[in-house]
Amino acid sequence: MKAKILYLFFITLIFFSCKSNTNSSYELYLKRKTFLRLTDTENGDVLFLSCAANLPKLRFTNTFYKDVGQEQTEFDNWHIKSDTNNTLKIVYFTDNNREESSSIRFDTLNKIIQYNGYRYMDSIHAVKLPYIIEECEKCNEITLCDEWKKNGEWKNFIISQLPLEFIPKDELVKINSTVFDKDFFKQWQGTYNFSLEGLEHMGESHSISYSFIINDNSKIISQLNDEPKQEIACTIFKTTQDTLVIQTKGANQNEYNLFKDSKGDYYIGGDAIYMLNPPNESYPLIKQ
Repeated sequence: MKAKILYLFFITLIFFSCKSNTNSSYELYLKRKTFLRLTDTENGDVLFLSCAANLPKLRFTNTFYKDVGQEQTEFDNWHIKSDTNNTLKIVYFTDNNREESSSIRFDTLNKIIQYNGYRYMDSIHAVKLPYIIEECEKCNEITLCDEWKKNGEWKNFIISQLPLEFIPKDELVKINSTVFDKDFFKQWQGTYNFSLEGLEHMGESHSISYSFIINDNSKIISQLNDEPKQEIACTIFKTTQDTLVIQTKGANQNEYNLFKDSKGDYYIGGDAIYMLNPPNESYPLIKQ
């Protein structure tokens, strides 16, 4: 009976949150996503990884991270606004709190944004594209490339730049029937906690807590008020250096996104988290 009450509570939260989210914003669309720059060739779009620079990318969390290949910058307090000509701009602030802005266009159908004249695709969907890795020797001395390949530096560079689905399978380990980079997964192992209090529902105040236990048998433990704790098995869907995506098993699947910012702080997001208390879409995590 208590488990049924918990289920009804979450369904009601989802119902009310959907009413308050009738107009989705571009900011919510960008949040927690990484976009990879596309290179146009005569055979269509590809991802091109230079031997002398990172794969250009844009990442949107609480900060706006921009990697243009050989230069990386991160900005606080970014937001999207429309100017007098109805042109969308992304506005952000430099270290000395000076406001800057750049034009940005959205093609949500194809999961593409255009920023500063370049097109970028959501990294989750970019795995459908061909990719080109420029030979190490095109940019560096042969002896240096041989050394990097021998000590693993060249492999680590490729893994750090491309979506995991592009990495040769002999460089990966299988966990829960899904492919991951074993070093990234090892970094994420542990227990992550967060709780919310003062959730108003039908004139009553509620509290809820979560524990995300990440290991070879990952699971989520949740508790509403003083009800018995609920344990849900989950599958690790994707790992990167700063993002972990997990999905619950069973008929009602939910997805949770754990991510780490440039300061090393952890956060939890995802649709299931957003629906707890809109418009809040992410919360700090405490790692044990």
